[in-house]
Amino acid sequence: MKISLNENIRTFRKERRLTQEQLAEALNVTVGAVSKWESGSSVPDISLIVEMADFFETSVDVLLGYDWRSGGMGEAVERIRSLRNAKKFDEASMEAEKSLKKYPNSFEIVFQSAIMYSMKGIEQDSTKALNRSLTLLNRSLELIGQNTNPQINEWTIRNNIARAYLCLGQFDKGLEILKQNNADGRNDEQIGVILTMNKRQPDEALPYLSRALVTSLNDITRTLGGISEAYEQKQDYQKAHDALLIVKDLVCRLKKKGTTSYLDKMQVQLLSGGAMLCIAMGEKADARHYLIEARDIAKSFDANPNYGFENMKFYCAKQALTGFDDFGDTATEGIKLALEKDEETAQETLRIWNEITEE
Repeated sequence: MKISLNENIRTFRKERRLTQEQLAEALNVTVGAVSKWESGSSVPDISLIVEMADFFETSVDVLLGYDWRSGGMGEAVERIRSLRNAKKFDEASMEAEKSLKKYPNSFEIVFQSAIMYSMKGIEQDSTKALNRSLTLLNRSLELIGQNTNPQINEWTIRNNIARAYLCLGQFDKGLEILKQNNADGRNDEQIGVILTMNKRQPDEALPYLSRALVTSLNDITRTLGGISEAYEQKQDYQKAHDALLIVKDLVCRLKKKGTTSYLDKMQVQLLSGGAMLCIAMGEKADARHYLIEARDIAKSFDANPNYGFENMKFYCAKQALTGFDDFGDTATEGIKLALEKDEETAQETLRIWNEITEE
């Protein structure tokens, strides 16, 4: 059995940004005693270990370290998760409550139990389970300092709390939390949908939904752009081209006819990428068609540049959103720069580009 008490004392102290002097004062011991504990040259009395566990809001076994990464706690977490995924909620509840009694101050036990109760509450329409989930989610916020999973943070926990309130029919409370926890607008979609479906407030919902639409468009553009790049590196040019074509069609459908917006520059970038892929596939005629379309859109955009999204269909947010990129100072300049960067197709695409710009 490995004991790592000295390392854990130091870790918990640093997590709370305490000096050795501050910890010593809190525990009513000397600085020298804390220093010796952390160096491993001495061990605190059992009463002080219990006091420290309470001070650090953890359990004695976690503070000692022998059960934190192996043994009972880890196995308990896996049992809760496994039973939850199998939707054996009665068994999962029994396992969770047993584990919570044994490890009441373990973030992982508390959080995984909270998620299990949340799923149980949703699937079985159980108010009791949802309320239990709320209690545990709030407790997990207190223990967040123990968390080592990068996919879990305060934002995700608060969103789970909001979801529990929403499932309980407490829409005002759930919305309040989502709005307060709306970092970088990542809850816009949820807020908008709830305002539309449950609150029947379309005028308030549409600004949230239109901002969410811009975010989703940027996300899908980057995602499919990455997919296209990956397939291009694998020399599967057809799949790379298909990925870009999906985004191109979406951007085209969202653009209001007869207006200028950042969607135009996005189209130019996608058409330039499509032209290079067509050359790689030996489809010179299609490449020429793409570059002609890119040229015409770029000329229109450069004559009246607009980096906003207000001319996108369905957009009605009061706050202006602006697009940014490193494509070039102008859309026309960006086409040539993009073509020059691809060594494999540059010679042919630049030849076509020079021909059509002289027409």
